[in-house]
Amino acid sequence: MTEVFNLDATLINTKIINLTTTTNIASTFGHNAHEVHIILESADILRRVKGGWCITNSYAHFGYAKVCNGHLYWTVKGVMFIFAFLKAYYKAIDNIA
Repeated sequence: MTEVFNLDATLINTKIINLTTTTNIASTFGHNAHEVHIILESADILRRVKGGWCITNSYAHFGYAKVCNGHLYWTVKGVMFIFAFLKAYYKAIDNIA
């Protein structure tokens, strides 16, 4: 999964559709999807909807995620965004501690 984070912008703009779950992203950081969902909710990136999660209107137009069969999946562009966000988030937490 880490190879996804090293991709350049040209691959993001291709028509290749790769979708992944928050669980896969969270495991990169040694956490679970619930923890990451709570962090993203507190940053107003995600919100709870009818027992599931959806990306907020502020981020929906960037193409970071798609909902399939009621489940949220992240695009390659979304994975890179969440990875950068979480990397900065955990770095800030480490600096506080």
